[in-house]
Amino acid sequence: MEADNKDKIIIFTSSRPATQFMEETRLENRGPAHVNIEDLQTNINIFLVKMDEIIKKSPEKIGRFNLDTIEIHAEVNGEGQVGLLGTGVTVGGTAGITFVLSKSKG
Repeated sequence: MEADNKDKIIIFTSSRPATQFMEETRLENRGPAHVNIEDLQTNINIFLVKMDEIIKKSPEKIGRFNLDTIEIHAEVNGEGQVGLLGTGVTVGGTAGITFVLSKSKG
C-alpha cells in the first residue's frame, strides 16, 4: 500500500449495470476502491447495532427448532457502505462480509 493510503483498505468492485434503456444494459467498469478504515469500521458498527435491534425481537424457537445461530451476509460497496442486498437494488460493485452469530453457552 502506498504511504497516502495507510489509513485505507482496498475493496475490489466489479462491473455493474450503469444504465438500462429498453432491453439494452451498459456495464460500468469499476476497479479497486480505497475506503477509509475508520469510515468502514463506523459503518460496520452501525450495521451490527441495527441487526442487534432486529435479532432481539426474533423468536427463540421456530416450530420445533431452536434458533441458536444466525448467519448474516452483508455487502460492502466501493464507498464503504454496509448493508443487506435485496432484490431490485443497484449493486454498485460490492464485496461481502459474513457475520456468524451464536448464542452464548451458559
